[in-house]
Amino acid sequence: MAQPQSDNYGYLDNFNLSDGSLRVSGWHADDFAVVAPYHYLIVFDNTASRQVASQLLDRNQTRDDVAKAYPQMVTANQSGFSADFGHLKLRPNHAYSIVSRYSTSNQGNGGGGAYQDMWLGPVTLNQSAYSIDSVTQNSSSLQVTGWMASDQYLVHPYAYVIALYNGREIGRARVAFTDRPDVARVYPQLYASEQSGFNVSIPIDAQKLTDGQLSFILRFASDPAGNNNYVDMNSRDYQTNLGDIRASYDDAAKQIRVNGWHAAMGRIGRPYEYLIVIGMDGHEFYRQRLDSSDSDLTNLGGSQGAPWIIDAGHSGFTMTLPVTSAMNHWGVRIIHRYTNDPDGNGKNTIDVYSPEVSINSGFQRLNGGMVYYDPNRGQIATGWRTVNGNRYYFSDGYQHHRYPTNRLVMNDQLRGQMYTGVNWVDGHCYDFGSDGIARAQPQNDWWSWPFPQDGEGYFSIGQRFGATGAAGRRNGYHDGLDFGSYDHPGSAVHAVHGGKVLGIDGVHDSHGNVLWWYVLIYDGRYLYVYQEAFSNPGRITVQANQIIYPGQVIGYRDTSHLHLGINTSPNYGPDLAHSYQESWSDPSEVTGGGTWLNPETILRDNVR
Repeated sequence: MAQPQSDNYGYLDNFNLSDGSLRVSGWHADDFAVVAPYHYLIVFDNTASRQVASQLLDRNQTRDDVAKAYPQMVTANQSGFSADFGHLKLRPNHAYSIVSRYSTSNQGNGGGGAYQDMWLGPVTLNQSAYSIDSVTQNSSSLQVTGWMASDQYLVHPYAYVIALYNGREIGRARVAFTDRPDVARVYPQLYASEQSGFNVSIPIDAQKLTDGQLSFILRFASDPAGNNNYVDMNSRDYQTNLGDIRASYDDAAKQIRVNGWHAAMGRIGRPYEYLIVIGMDGHEFYRQRLDSSDSDLTNLGGSQGAPWIIDAGHSGFTMTLPVTSAMNHWGVRIIHRYTNDPDGNGKNTIDVYSPEVSINSGFQRLNGGMVYYDPNRGQIATGWRTVNGNRYYFSDGYQHHRYPTNRLVMNDQLRGQMYTGVNWVDGHCYDFGSDGIARAQPQNDWWSWPFPQDGEGYFSIGQRFGATGAAGRRNGYHDGLDFGSYDHPGSAVHAVHGGKVLGIDGVHDSHGNVLWWYVLIYDGRYLYVYQEAFSNPGRITVQANQIIYPGQVIGYRDTSHLHLGINTSPNYGPDLAHSYQESWSDPSEVTGGGTWLNPETILRDNVR
């Protein structure tokens, strides 16, 4: 029959499946009820498009709140409803509506008379929830308590708790549900939430639970054995091996004070305990066995940190360990170990590690500067190091010695010294400041011709670099590029690139007489040799160890030409001795070898 039109309001307050039966409540205000006194509630499956159940109510309930909200409606004060439909054949993942109907007919569902409906909902039965309240390890089992509820329970009536170790099943127990009214209060719409509690015991072999992750599957299945046609909920992970070692170094006493706790499910069958001191590279310094006086101590950290592990509250230990001379400048770690081997060895061990303990490692004062002892090697670091996200550079210690040595020689006072201020490394300029932190200075990474007013200019065959075949040269080879005073006029010699002055010295003949003076500048990648241009040291305007910038005047030419050489080796003595060939190799030398490069090509490619 055609439905009349009038104001029509309603709300579904409650759709409760907590005890397995469907109970609903709400309100439906419609003044059509004055002439249509029969009030029906219908459960309708929207997914299957069918009616599941209907119920004719005896009377409506008083709802003063609705009357206040809709004072213009005559029926608002008596619009409340509630009904218990009992256990219905509902389906998970289906959406259900509650249809509130006022009808003139008291037959069937009221559809034979004039009626007006209010569709309330829908509610989709696709919810699941769970909580594991406690996990307790016994000698041969795990006791697990909590609750699990799912709308899938409607068609999957068999419930299991399954224990996994590193993702593989190690045991299971079937659930016999118990009352959990607290869960029902929070999840009234969730099917059977009122009977969702469990307390199961799962047999395990604890000795196999060494150092991994324990977790649980909460399963609803249609298979009584729980193996087929199931839906799962997965718990969080529970570590089977946990600990906290706190170790501090006392430099005055040369001791490491150690205390902490170590809780391990696999401790059963491993009665021996050790503390083992290792370097950050993993090598062992020594070990010491714990006894009953310094182990198995009551410890709140263990009971709170790993309450699921057996005897976690009695897993504490304490000991003072000596620091040997071999440990100085190392970063060390302390291992606490459970094992079935009296000597603490074997593969059947369970370990936890302390954080790094510095035994005078890291940044230390030495020889008037700052050095860095690599905690992974116990040695002074050289070259680049990244520490706490910052980059530092430490000297390799080699220093240029003047004639007659003309070689790089190790200076132990310089080795490992942290760079500060402006320095050149790997061919680039950095400002290391007073704290040693590298800050790139790209504005200083430019190039210049030694006589910039002339640019590249012109070179004859005899002036050019390499095997030119020019007469008067050994092997017909020239190790640099000559800038003549005729083709490149001017006296001021400019640095072609930045760097640090390694040395200033004279080139001597076989009788020890000075032929000319030279300046060596090294940028961490190339050695720049400025020679044959200065007849005496007074023509040179820079000093040893001075930082030089590109284009800076380093001296004034008073000879016929400047010879510019560029070599990959900063070891000038061997470089000079092999000036008649492109490359040299000698393992006995500091740099091991070097190669002369073509200055004309390098400058042409880089000068902008």
